[in-house]
Amino acid sequence: MIGIISHVTELKELMPYRLDVMSSRGGSTVKIQGVSKSKAC
Repeated sequence: MIGIISHVTELKELMPYRLDVMSSRGGSTVKIQGVSKSKAC
């Protein structure tokens, strides 16, 4: 597995599969990009 930490929108748009982590006051949330629910489970 290779991890890239990026705040550059153009770089993120080039990656079809991503794990996006968003932080907020209440905690962090994770969003998986590019994988359908049937493949993720």
